[in-house]
Amino acid sequence: EFRRVLFRSLWGMGSGKDHISAKILTYAGYWTKNLVNPQKYFRLGEGTSIDMANMCINAHLAKVVFFEDFKNIIMNTKIPGTKRNWFEAHGMNLKNDITATGVDFGKGIMAHSLNSETQSDIGMNPLLVVFDEIGGFDVKNASDLYSNTRKTQASRFSNTKSHKRLLLSFKRSDNDFMMLRFKESEKEERVFRSKASTWEVNKRVTKDDFAEEYAQDPEGSKQDRKITRL
Repeated sequence: EFRRVLFRSLWGMGSGKDHISAKILTYAGYWTKNLVNPQKYFRLGEGTSIDMANMCINAHLAKVVFFEDFKNIIMNTKIPGTKRNWFEAHGMNLKNDITATGVDFGKGIMAHSLNSETQSDIGMNPLLVVFDEIGGFDVKNASDLYSNTRKTQASRFSNTKSHKRLLLSFKRSDNDFMMLRFKESEKEERVFRSKASTWEVNKRVTKDDFAEEYAQDPEGSKQDRKITRL
């Protein structure tokens, strides 16, 4: 069952948060597309869109970093034992359904690549929203985006309580929006929180790889790479 769970992932810089968010959106598209009637499952009106979005800090990251990775993951999702693309085998036209800013999975399921510089409201019918590097957003803008998204999700999916929000970021300061929400959500039962260093998540690197960086800028490196566990 697609139950509502809110995620706060406080991971170090270089841990692979963008790639993970792209995989999550791909899986969400796959899972939802497998439903016989997604609108009926989520108790939405016939023909209502089901939207997913990744909100980056700026347009460059949204287009170059996140969306290119997202597109490549979709293009390389193959049926086991074959060379056939799973999404193509289930009705997608990979050439036409993947545009510069979004993906049409079919059955009214859409994924959007957004950025905080131009969007002040997610809008649509946001089943899943990923706030990518939200610690770098302007705090007021982040607060408004988060609040508007929460209200919109509640109004669309209140019957099934199936909507999700995922916050990903490394620590910029004690008062960035990620840190504020991470502290506030400590006792919220429906929130999953994760806090880890870069090398605890990204197994391709070790703490020793950052030794020189730590020696030159201990405080900055601690903030970017090493987040002490709770």
